[in-house]
Amino acid sequence: MPARAELPAAVPVLTTGRLILRPFEPDDQSGLRAIYGDPEVLRHLAMYPVRSAQDAARLYRNYARSLSVGDGLRWAVTLQGEMVGCCALLSWNTETACAQLSYEFVRAGWGQGLATEAAGAVLRYGLEVLGLRQVEAWTMLENSASQRVLEKLGLRPLGVFQGPLRWRGRPCKLKLYRLTR
Repeated sequence: MPARAELPAAVPVLTTGRLILRPFEPDDQSGLRAIYGDPEVLRHLAMYPVRSAQDAARLYRNYARSLSVGDGLRWAVTLQGEMVGCCALLSWNTETACAQLSYEFVRAGWGQGLATEAAGAVLRYGLEVLGLRQVEAWTMLENSASQRVLEKLGLRPLGVFQGPLRWRGRPCKLKLYRLTR
């Protein structure tokens, strides 16, 4: 029988040495705005900035409903009670037991190992608890910091792709990483 990986009924709380990863709450809207309103963070993401309270509320609603629509799991990442990032297993495929890993952090948290710590916890949960057989991640070609995070976590590069995705008027070159059990 082929492997299956079912989504859980609720987004669980995960903890690491420094971080608590938990389901999104309405109070996280200011944290979402801090992350996705920063042009430096957005430099490596194909998304529009979160500039207003309305933008943050819309993004919060989308993030909070990821599990209920079957897309995957999203966590708010907190450090000492403050939201510093987001981490997710998305594009969930129950039949193939495959998902995509993603993470974004406030600029003030860069270079502190937060992405590696949070994404590592999410990856372990997906593989060991939920039974994922394959996890993929995409980075913009220029995002060497994110590529180092993925390599530390054991994902291996598969190649560079220039697909139909265009951002700011130009095609995006993306690097694909994969971990298969």
